[in-house]
Amino acid sequence: MPPKCIYRVLQTKSLRSILIFSFIFISVVPIIFLQFVSYRRITLNFEENINHLSQINVNQIGKNLEQFLASYEDLLYQLYTSDDLISVLKEIDANPDLIPLNINIIRNILRLMIYAKEGIESITIYHYFRQ
Repeated sequence: MPPKCIYRVLQTKSLRSILIFSFIFISVVPIIFLQFVSYRRITLNFEENINHLSQINVNQIGKNLEQFLASYEDLLYQLYTSDDLISVLKEIDANPDLIPLNINIIRNILRLMIYAKEGIESITIYHYFRQ
């Protein structure tokens, strides 16, 4: 049974009022319902897409960061295995009197390493001098 207010409107109004009410009820209400359903579906679809793309971006950032840090590891490895640097450090061990000269050579070697990667402000070498 229809609600009492609708029933009363249909009984007391003219044919024109009944037709307007029927038109609104038959055409406008389903359109509003379909709009609401479409809005909900599109909203959920956008949320799923945003979550998916966010996860892809996080994975890509992680890969980029790993690659960036690996490049610094490579630079460190190049520093550890530099024949020039190792020979200068051995020369310091063999002849401590030439330390000032060898320190300038080490500075030149390290300066090249500093300019190899952006963001490196300094490189420090700790070396045990045997006496």
